[in-house]
Amino acid sequence: MKRYLYLQFKRASKIFPSVLAVAIALLIGLSLVLFGVLNNFNNRDENKRYSIAITGDIDSEYVSWGISALQSFDDTKFTIDFVEMTEPEAHSALEKGDISAYVVLPEDFAKKAISGNIEPITYVTTTGIEGVNSLFKKELTTLVTDMVIYSQKGAYGVGEALDDKGLDAISNQHTDKISFEYADLIFHRSDIYNVNEIGVSDGLSTVQYYICSIIIVLTVLVGIPFASMYIKKDYTFNRLLLSRGYSCGKQLLCEYVAHLISMFLLSSIIILTIVVVGNIVPEIINSNLMFEIPGEFILKIIPVIIMVASFNIMMFELSSNLVSGMLIHFFAIISLCYISGCMYPVYALPKVMGQIASFLPIGIARIYLATGFTYESSSLSFVGLLLYGVGLYLIAWIVRFCKTTKVRG
Repeated sequence: MKRYLYLQFKRASKIFPSVLAVAIALLIGLSLVLFGVLNNFNNRDENKRYSIAITGDIDSEYVSWGISALQSFDDTKFTIDFVEMTEPEAHSALEKGDISAYVVLPEDFAKKAISGNIEPITYVTTTGIEGVNSLFKKELTTLVTDMVIYSQKGAYGVGEALDDKGLDAISNQHTDKISFEYADLIFHRSDIYNVNEIGVSDGLSTVQYYICSIIIVLTVLVGIPFASMYIKKDYTFNRLLLSRGYSCGKQLLCEYVAHLISMFLLSSIIILTIVVVGNIVPEIINSNLMFEIPGEFILKIIPVIIMVASFNIMMFELSSNLVSGMLIHFFAIISLCYISGCMYPVYALPKVMGQIASFLPIGIARIYLATGFTYESSSLSFVGLLLYGVGLYLIAWIVRFCKTTKVRG
């Protein structure tokens, strides 16, 4: 059977370059789709950084300290950039779209605020930026109304209470102390809750999710061109080998091994291409979101390739016509990828489809690759992939056995 295995490798090597070209073309096409999806995602209001100009009483050192504190310590630094401008400059920048909004502080705003008299400020934005408007209004209302005013009441209340009791000597000391405690509480207000990012699905970010999906889709699609090598109507040669003592299992195993190695080489090239492009052009693909070691990434996909190769061999054996076989194979793969969440996130699909996806071979493959990013246990999905691989291979063997041993008139 070594000669038959060598023959299968030789046949596969003849079509390998053309299949690789198709794989690269698919990779480029799917990558463009991914970049479009990510670009649309990054342009959403909740993922943007906004510039807010501070105008009016900006010469006060207290205002400068406050802006510096917001940019250094407060959580708004992750979503809002505060810049100091004159009111005419801010108005012009808002019209050009260089800033999202600007705030006008009344004259002597800081001095009056220190005395406990907070005057209303003016907030100016365009009518089309509802997201920015809601975001900044919420933060401003919370900071000024719920935090600044009540903390001032608490600080001045302590001072006045001590003064009323004749403790003027320690009044300022305790007023300053509680003011610092209030400030520390305000700047660390996010510590009172925990943020748990569940991601798009299986704990993955959008980029990670679609990287897994693209790899799976490419892996299953690149197997279709091998149909020209394995789909056949005439099994005379296989019957001849069978008469010489070479069983159906041995013949199919040689074909499967040749196809498995070809799929592994194709998938390795695809993954290495993604990793190399991600390292060369990090602004296109954030390399930090890839696996830390490319070798681990390739090893992680081996069970997926075993399952996909078994699926391909089964589909090839079930077909006796090249055109219809390739079409059935293509639509079967596309349907499985769609139901399994490789085209749309699972949460966007109907609930029933999401439940079914966890038991489909492509769905299990996607969950298994996801564990490479989350570092969670993958033993269950690993076993599921191997069981599917063995089961699909057995179906292909049964079909081959029926085709080569049936009696012809």
